[in-house]
Amino acid sequence: MLRVERQDSGAGLKVAQAVPAKDGQATEDQRDEPRGPDEQEHAAALVAAVQLDLGNGHVALDGDGQEAEDRGRERDEGRALPGKPLHGRQPQRDRAGEQGIGYEGHACQQIRGSQVTQKQVHCGVGGCEAMLQLVRAGARAWLRPTGCRGLSSLAEEAARPTENPEQVAVASEGLPEPVLRKVELPVPAHRRPVQAWVESLRGFEQERVGLADLHPDVFATAPRLDILHQVAMWQKNFKRISYAKTKTRAEVRGGGRKPWPQKGTGRARHGSIRSPLWRGGGVAHGPRGPTSYYYMLPMKVRALGLKVALSIKLAQDDLHIMDSLELPTRDPQYLTELARYRRWGDSVLLVDLTYEEMPQSIVEATSRLKTFNLIPAVGLNVHSMLKHQTLVLTLPTIAFLEDKLLWQDSRYKPLYPFNLPYSNFP
Repeated sequence: MLRVERQDSGAGLKVAQAVPAKDGQATEDQRDEPRGPDEQEHAAALVAAVQLDLGNGHVALDGDGQEAEDRGRERDEGRALPGKPLHGRQPQRDRAGEQGIGYEGHACQQIRGSQVTQKQVHCGVGGCEAMLQLVRAGARAWLRPTGCRGLSSLAEEAARPTENPEQVAVASEGLPEPVLRKVELPVPAHRRPVQAWVESLRGFEQERVGLADLHPDVFATAPRLDILHQVAMWQKNFKRISYAKTKTRAEVRGGGRKPWPQKGTGRARHGSIRSPLWRGGGVAHGPRGPTSYYYMLPMKVRALGLKVALSIKLAQDDLHIMDSLELPTRDPQYLTELARYRRWGDSVLLVDLTYEEMPQSIVEATSRLKTFNLIPAVGLNVHSMLKHQTLVLTLPTIAFLEDKLLWQDSRYKPLYPFNLPYSNFP
C-alpha cells in the first residue's frame, strides 16, 4: 500500500511509497491487495482524501518519503498533458505477472519538482491501483505548469468584501466630464471625431482643462498644397488694383502737324512728332489703369482651402482651442510671457465668435502688440492662418466654422454661377 501524509506547513497532501524490507522480509505496505473489509474501507477513505486535496491543488508523490517541492517553483518540461502517456515511460509487468502501473526505471516523479527516485513501484489491482490512477489523472488535469487556483483561494476571494455599486456610481458622478465639447453635426460612419486639448488663458499652469471633439471633415482633411496656393493667390489678387496709366499719341499735347512733306526731302516719312517712334511721343500698348485683378474662385474651393489650412494647423500642433479669451489682467506683458511659456512662436492669431463677445482684457492687451492679432470668426481666412505661426480658436468659434464649412459640401448648385450666394448664406 501507499502511505498518505498531510503536511501542516500548507504544502498539501503527500503520497509516499514505502521502501521494501531487505532479505525478503515482507512488510505491510508490500501486500498486493487489501485483505478484509477494514482494509478496503481504509483504501476507500484514502481515495476520498486524495480527491479532496486534488481540488485544492496540493498533491505530491515521493518514493523516498521526502517532502515534495512547491508546484509553482519550476516547470516540468517533460511532463505529459492530460490524456497522453508520459514521454519515455511504458508500463511493465511486475514480478507476479499481473499488469501494474509502475514505470520502468522510475518509481514516481514529483508533479512540480525535478527529483526522480530510482525505485520501482508495484501496486496491486485493488484499491492502490484505483487510487494511483486517480492521483495520476488528477495530477495531469489539475497540476499544470501554468498552475491553477484551488477551491480555497476561490473561496477566499468570494469572502472578501466588495465595493458597494451605489457608492461607486455616486463617486463617478462627481468627476468632471473629460470631453467638454462633442460634435453635434452628423459624422460619416467610416470616420471618427478628432480630439484636441482645450486650454485656458487664466494662468500659466492651467494649460489643459479638458478635451474637445472636432468634426473630421473640417479638421482632418487631406493636405492639399495646390488648394492652399490657389486660395492664397486668389486672396492676394482679390483687392489688387493697378493704377498705372500712360498716354497714347492722341493724348500727348501737340503733334497735330506733319513735320515735313511725304516726298522730296530724302528723310523718312512721319506724320506726327508725338508718334511712339519719337522722343516725347505717346506710348503704344501701355498700362491703361486703374486695373482690377479680381477673378472668381468657386465657393467649394474656398471652403476646402479653409478646411485644409485648419487641418494642417492641427496636425502641426499650431492650433490651440480655448474655453475663453478672458485674461486675468489687461497688461500686454502677461500675454507675451504666456505665449513664450507655451511656445506659441513669434506671431499669434486669436479668433473669437464676434467683436461683441470678445473680452475687454484681450482687446486691450492685443491692441498694443504688433504680433498678436484679434479677428472675428467670420473674418478667418487662409492668408491670415498661413501668415501667423499659431492659431487660437474658442469653442463657439469651432462650432461656427463647422456649421458654415459643412454647409458648403451640401449646398445646392446655383443657377447663375457668377452670382455670389451671399443672400442665402446661413
